[in-house]
Amino acid sequence: MYIYTAKENMKDKTKDGKKNIIIACNSGFATARLLESRISNIFDVNIVAITSIHDINTYKENENIDYIISTTEISDCYFAPVITIPAIFNDSDVNNLKQYFSYKINKEKNYTITDLIKIIEDSCVIKDKDKLVQDIEKYLKTGSRNFKSIKHCINRSNIQLNIDAKDWEDGVIKSAKPLIDDNIIEEGYVDAIIDNIHKLGSYIVVDDMIAMPHAKPGNYVNDFGVSITTFKNPIKIGTYNNIKIFITISSPNNDSHIDFITQIMKLIDKEEFINLLENSSSSDDVLDYINYI
Repeated sequence: MYIYTAKENMKDKTKDGKKNIIIACNSGFATARLLESRISNIFDVNIVAITSIHDINTYKENENIDYIISTTEISDCYFAPVITIPAIFNDSDVNNLKQYFSYKINKEKNYTITDLIKIIEDSCVIKDKDKLVQDIEKYLKTGSRNFKSIKHCINRSNIQLNIDAKDWEDGVIKSAKPLIDDNIIEEGYVDAIIDNIHKLGSYIVVDDMIAMPHAKPGNYVNDFGVSITTFKNPIKIGTYNNIKIFITISSPNNDSHIDFITQIMKLIDKEEFINLLENSSSSDDVLDYINYI
């Protein structure tokens, strides 16, 4: 982590003690939203905006910005200190950020339908779990046409294990193939991902060994989609040499992709899930795990 201090002894500009921050990325929406979700879940901060590094100076007249968090070094930005963290946001980065932001000790739990199902299972025998989920979604009106859970988007054919890829570009093409076959995305979406990587670098790398190929919502996207692909040999993307898992995603609009990404982030954060992907040769095992959680 690097920090460029543009202003000496900046005062806390917020009455509630929370720092006002901007998240600036040179990447696509998924990386930015992952950073937003992780930072807001761990620290008491006010996220004022999420923007491209190319548009960061749009906010230079805002005197209430305490820090800018960026995935890329911004040495020519002078209106607020810039904290640069890698796209792979790990425990070491969390510890470093504690010196700038208040740490959330007691986190408010956001209960999901999965949590409700587990509570019901503790006291009852569920005869038809899928129907119960559908009934709860209908009752709570969370089963909107504008959003689908991972379980609704992935099937056995979307999970490819231990395949060969000659390089990252070949990996992107192969990981997207199940979504193209299902008419979830069109070829133009894959071209957009590849073009973005050539222009922006390794923005799809989101965690150790893991990349999340994606492009902007809407373009060449017909529906929400997820494919999971593991590779026999590590793939090099930019400075990252050990990428073995691609989780390719698509979202048809900007309004509903945050919850979708949050679900995927929760999967990525589960060590047992990553271990399963590394060691399993059965798509059914991976699918069973996703359907169970």
